[in-house]
Amino acid sequence: MDPGGRLQIDAAQTARRILFAVLWIQVAVMAGNLIFNFFDVAGHISIRRIFNVAREESLPTWFASLQAGLAAFTAWALWKLEDARGWMFVALFFLYVSIDDAAEVHERVATALSDTFPTLPFLAEYPSFSWHLLVAPVLGAGLLAVAVYQWRQIPARRTLVLVGAGLAAFAVSQSLDVLEGIDGLFEGWADDLGVADYTVSHGFRATEEWLEMLGTTALWAPMLLRLGDSIDLVISRKGSPAG
Repeated sequence: MDPGGRLQIDAAQTARRILFAVLWIQVAVMAGNLIFNFFDVAGHISIRRIFNVAREESLPTWFASLQAGLAAFTAWALWKLEDARGWMFVALFFLYVSIDDAAEVHERVATALSDTFPTLPFLAEYPSFSWHLLVAPVLGAGLLAVAVYQWRQIPARRTLVLVGAGLAAFAVSQSLDVLEGIDGLFEGWADDLGVADYTVSHGFRATEEWLEMLGTTALWAPMLLRLGDSIDLVISRKGSPAG
């Protein structure tokens, strides 16, 4: 509190602490996946599924959906503070990501389209999941638009590093998803390495989901830090003698 007894809030510091906490949660998510899925300390598949990073309807999926929802809220708050309509697009994009993480929208839409139009030549010849051809280009364009807009609105080296890291994390994660969809690939690698199929398949899938979480964090970070600075600026103006 200040000498006048008023509560003082350092929003920028709070934003940094939130990001730090989110990163530690992601470490805990992977640790829980290792403990309960690779080492199977509980000895029951229902417990394993709670902590399974590679599986929907799990705590990691809930966290990923929540994080994207918070990124959407942050962009919405920036839109209200800065009156820049582009932030509303960013908010809607992350809102979709939040819904998609919880409901597997892109997989189900792609499955419906591929089942409805099974004779499309490019689908029949593609060796992996159909959503890569039907939905991924749209999502990729939206992701790139979000990154470019952030760089234009927050032109700092920190922003460039973070959005670049976010795009790289998503690019690698989707490359792993392409590999996942190739029939027999992970099983063949497991045979070559002399390990169980699960070790290879789950390891790659867990890494893919973890990279998506890190990518979302990296793209959320510039917005959250910007929001913290903006809130501090508003508070300082209201507390100044001119206010």
